[in-house]
Amino acid sequence: MAALCGPRIRLRRTVLPAALVDGLATRLAPLAGWCVLALGAGLGAAAYLQGFARLAAGSALRPASGREWAVGLGLFLLTAIWHELGHAAALRREGLPAGRVGVGVLLVMPVLYCDVTLVGLLPRRGRLRVDAAGVAFQLAGGGLLFAGGVLLAWAPGRLAGLSALAAAGWSLLPFVRTDGHWILCDLLGRRDLVAPLAAGGDVAGAATAAGRDRLFWPALLLIAYRLAYVLFLLLVAAGLPWRLVRRLHLGTWWAGGGPLRLLAAACGLVLAAGAALLWSATARRIRMCLVSCTRDAGLLRRTGSPGRIPRGEEALPSVGRQQGRGGKEA
Repeated sequence: MAALCGPRIRLRRTVLPAALVDGLATRLAPLAGWCVLALGAGLGAAAYLQGFARLAAGSALRPASGREWAVGLGLFLLTAIWHELGHAAALRREGLPAGRVGVGVLLVMPVLYCDVTLVGLLPRRGRLRVDAAGVAFQLAGGGLLFAGGVLLAWAPGRLAGLSALAAAGWSLLPFVRTDGHWILCDLLGRRDLVAPLAAGGDVAGAATAAGRDRLFWPALLLIAYRLAYVLFLLLVAAGLPWRLVRRLHLGTWWAGGGPLRLLAAACGLVLAAGAALLWSATARRIRMCLVSCTRDAGLLRRTGSPGRIPRGEEALPSVGRQQGRGGKEA
C-alpha cells in the first residue's frame, strides 16, 4: 500500500490505471466491510490450516515442473493485485476514490502498491480499514488456492498459496513501511514510530494527570517497538551480506584464477561498497531509535505509572499544569 510511504517506493510504473482501479473498487466495496473482512481472513486462515493438516497427514506431493512454476507465479501475482484492490475497495467504501495500482522498488525488493494517498483524510477507523483490507483479501484468495492445490494435487495452486501467505506475512511486518507498519502507526496515532513521543505539546501535556495517562502506554509500546526494530536491523545488516557471500562462492572463483579471479574481485568490491552503505544507514537508524528510546524513557520516569501523580505535584494549581496543552501530535 502506498499511503504515506509512496515516496519511499522508487522506479514506479503503472500496472492498472486509476480509472480502472476505482471502477473495480466501487464493485468490490461491499467486500470491505469489517465483518466481511474478518470472515474472509478467517476462512483463508482455516483453508491454510486445512491444507497444512493434509500435508502433515502425508498427502502425496510431486515436484512441480517448470510450466507449473510459471503458472503458480502468475496466480501469485493475481493474489498480489487482489491484495492492492482490497486497499482500493476499502478506500472506496470510505467514500474516497482510489488511485492506480503500480509496481516499484521498496528498499531492494520489487513490490506492488496501490495509491491510497487520500487515506490521510479519514478518521482512525477508516485508515485502519484501508490498512487491513489488503491482507484480508490476500489471505482469503491465497488460502483457497493453497487448500485447493493440496486437495487436488495441483502444484500451481499450492505454490501460489504458499507465496501469497509469505507475502501477507511480509506485509504485516512492522519494521518496513508496509501494511503492518501503518496499522501500528494508526493504532498509536503516529506518523513516525521512530521519532520520540516526548516532543512539542506531548511534553507539556504530560504535566497533567490526564496527559500522563494518555502518554504512558504509547511511550512504553514505542520503546518496545524500537528495541525490536534495532534487533531486526542488526540481523539484516549482519545476515544479508554474509548470505550473499556464501551464495556467490567468491572464494571458489578467486581460487580459479584468471577471469574468475577478476570476477570475484569485482563482485567483492560491489559487495563491500553495498555493505558499507547498508551498515552506515543501519547505524544511523539504530542511533535514532536509541535516542528516541532514551527520551521517551525519561518521559516515563517523569510521569510514572498511569493515574499516579509524582510527589510534589499535588499542590500545583490545575491551571498551571494545563499550559501548552494545545500542542498536537504530528
